[in-house]
Amino acid sequence: MIVDAILGRRGRERQFSLEATRTHRLNEDHWADAKDESINSLLASDLSTIRARAQYEFLNNPLVKGVVKTYADDVVGLIGPSLAVQTDDDDYNKSFE
Repeated sequence: MIVDAILGRRGRERQFSLEATRTHRLNEDHWADAKDESINSLLASDLSTIRARAQYEFLNNPLVKGVVKTYADDVVGLIGPSLAVQTDDDDYNKSFE
């Protein structure tokens, strides 16, 4: 490649790796529980505990309740979903909406 020729690396093999893939003494504790498993399998064993704790936080923590309500309002709106019938007949559409 042109970059190799400019930098004088012609003919030498290079090994690339990402810093994020390295485990060393400073990060080994942080990555100790990192597993290559699906999120579903990780949640399945503790799902009832996670649900109970989430419900507890929603009921007892006003900040969490505000976040959940804001998210719900953003997803379904303040009054919830509404039916929108879209045919060529406007009278028919209005009768079902």
